Amino acid sequence: MMGLECMILASDPTVLSHIQASLGEHGDTVHFRQDSASAIEFASRRHLDGLIIDCDGVAGGKSALAQVRN
Repeated sequence: MMGLECMILASDPTVLSHIQASLGEHGDTVHFRQDSASAIEFASRRHLDGLIIDCDGVAGGKSALAQVRN
């Protein structure tokens, strides 16, 4: 069985490490992005099973959420 492929857009290293540890236990692949532009570009090229966006902690996070959903 294959794990999920997820992307996290956040800039807090503590948050990133906790999420990576949790998802990694289940064999999921986690892609990290720290800026909205690269997250939008990455999501446009891939099918993602999960997406976590820190809308308050990353500049442009809210607009990235709207664009990635499209």
